Amino acid sequence: MIGKTITVTDEKQRAFTTKFDAEGRFSFPNLSPGRYSIKATAPSNAAPLSASGAGNGALELVPNGCTEVAFSTYLETYVQDTLPTFEAHPY
Repeated sequence: MIGKTITVTDEKQRAFTTKFDAEGRFSFPNLSPGRYSIKATAPSNAAPLSASGAGNGALELVPNGCTEVAFSTYLETYVQDTLPTFEAHPY
């Protein structure tokens, strides 16, 4: 997630962006209280991100408060290989 973008949008449709840091953290230290939607970009080989702590992707920031949101995803990968054929004989 390092370097991927997180965007919060306020009720006036103003968007604010930041990126995940080297530890996978992010912050928006100067947001005013209010309701925001939040989205993050997932790595190209991952499922869309889901946010916990944000009901349906919405946040409510209160004066002098702090809100924590954790994003989760999983890799959409598969293994493709050819299995060798074996000849088996019963004992």
